[in-house]
Amino acid sequence: MYAVVTIQGFQYRLEQGETVRIPKYDIDVGEKLKIPEVLLISDGDNISVGAPFVEGAVVEATVTGHDKDKKIVIFKKKRRKDYSVKRGHRQEFTEIIVNAIKTGVPKKEKKVKAVEGIEEVAAVPKVHDLEMPKKAPEKEAQEQKSPKKTKKAGPVKTETVKKPAKAVAKKKEQKEETQAKPGKTSAAGPEKKDKGKDRVASAQKPVQDKKEKGKST
Repeated sequence: MYAVVTIQGFQYRLEQGETVRIPKYDIDVGEKLKIPEVLLISDGDNISVGAPFVEGAVVEATVTGHDKDKKIVIFKKKRRKDYSVKRGHRQEFTEIIVNAIKTGVPKKEKKVKAVEGIEEVAAVPKVHDLEMPKKAPEKEAQEQKSPKKTKKAGPVKTETVKKPAKAVAKKKEQKEETQAKPGKTSAAGPEKKDKGKDRVASAQKPVQDKKEKGKST
């Protein structure tokens, strides 16, 4: 008979009377230890597999001692970098002896006897099966007799903005004045033309004086 057990993430195959080294436990020597995480139990032809553990199965053991394993050397080096490191490590462990492997006995289902004179309790309806409470018949009759009044939508009124009479009269006067005087010109126009003629005359005078002096000589 043997059992497959998980202890701190490691799986072990245990048999009765076997000594095994497992990761360190803070337990005094001589104390008993129970391992309930049993994955599989084999008893000859009968094999029971857990999902993930076998129900009720337990492995009992006693602690025999604590010690360190052999030294492991860790050496690191990088060539042409002047780098080298050497370290050692000794893993701690706990030694146990398996005393017994207990199989889980399936629990029997308890049968409930029917008692006479007790009626079955109706199941409570679910939330989505519940219906809204109905109104009283008197209120329904009143609502049918007096239907709610609905307001009819009437035509939309549009407001026209009236301009003041004074502004309209001023615009008419301006139009009449422009029609009565179509050829009206600004007073500054002829003055500018006269100034241009004076400039041309003043420029021509010295030229004529020079010609007269040349003839006299």
